[in-house]
Amino acid sequence: MRCSVQIAELLRRKSGVPGADALQDQLVAVSGRWKDLMDRCKARSKFLEDCKDFHDTHDQLSAWLTAKDRMMSVLGPIASDPRLVHNQLQQVQVLREEFKAHEPQMQQLERLADSILEIAEPNSPDGRKVNDRVVAISAKWSDLIGRLEERKQNLDAATGTSRQFYANFGQLQDAF
Repeated sequence: MRCSVQIAELLRRKSGVPGADALQDQLVAVSGRWKDLMDRCKARSKFLEDCKDFHDTHDQLSAWLTAKDRMMSVLGPIASDPRLVHNQLQQVQVLREEFKAHEPQMQQLERLADSILEIAEPNSPDGRKVNDRVVAISAKWSDLIGRLEERKQNLDAATGTSRQFYANFGQLQDAF
């Protein structure tokens, strides 16, 4: 661009020289192409940054979801003691809060995928890979949320039954 500034300055000072109009037209054309090239480079740079962010976010979410899946698989059966049921409900609440805290990351993954698919053809091999990754993460997310909600419902049901059982048990003990 420094060269174009020098040429523009020269043309301004020597505007009456033969061929100056043609040189001015060429300068305008080159400047336009340069601006277009810079805009395309910026767009490509943003696309590549979005791709990097997508892969990073996907990898982080995938690892986190795998860890939560393992954690949920070792929660064990629902307890019968009301205090243990209460503790298990607190575990579920903590996990629900963790999922809520990771929602922005999930939304960012979806936004990045949309941004990538605006440029990459959705039906191209690369577009399908991006879509497949988002679908897989979303399915795992939904599965874990579903299992968490099912556990909460089971624990809620067990809370009343457990309390009732131990209250009746205590009355029986007192009676003997």
